[in-house]
Amino acid sequence: MTKNNMNQSITHKQNQKAIYNFNNVKNVNATGIFNAITDNNDKSTIIGKIFIPAVGIKLPIYLGLANNNLISGIGTMIKNQKMGKNNYALAGHHMKNDKLLFGPLMKVKINNLIYITDGTKIYQYKVKIKKIINEYQVNWVTQKPKKSVITLITCATGNPNETNRIMVRGNLEKNIQK
Repeated sequence: MTKNNMNQSITHKQNQKAIYNFNNVKNVNATGIFNAITDNNDKSTIIGKIFIPAVGIKLPIYLGLANNNLISGIGTMIKNQKMGKNNYALAGHHMKNDKLLFGPLMKVKINNLIYITDGTKIYQYKVKIKKIINEYQVNWVTQKPKKSVITLITCATGNPNETNRIMVRGNLEKNIQK
């Protein structure tokens, strides 16, 4: 695939219909993972990748919060958000095994670097805030900060009844053309 084809493909994917209702997100269990694998998860909604070298996170970014997406990666939380612009909010599952999916997010430290890419540009963010929030503190996702930031959200534990969330916020440091 050429760079132009890839850019057109990603731009087209950004305009697809996606689910953004966080209340529809279900807890992950072995049956759900098996079903997602056997259903051949819809890779057509992958719009990028995230890499946090300090904690070993390397996951696909999917458009929206469909359960099948969150079983193999992370999803965008707000419709029409753009990488490198405003508040780019992403959510993912935290499993009991803290090495899976977004579980390693709990190990992120201030000043760690976060990279996301859409296949054309790489956006580098530096972690400035990490805190435990409750499930109702949606202002971290909905607020429009003065500078471009990334907001990462996951459950505080792999417990299905967990109501607290780990929230990591990073400031955009630079864009790198591939």
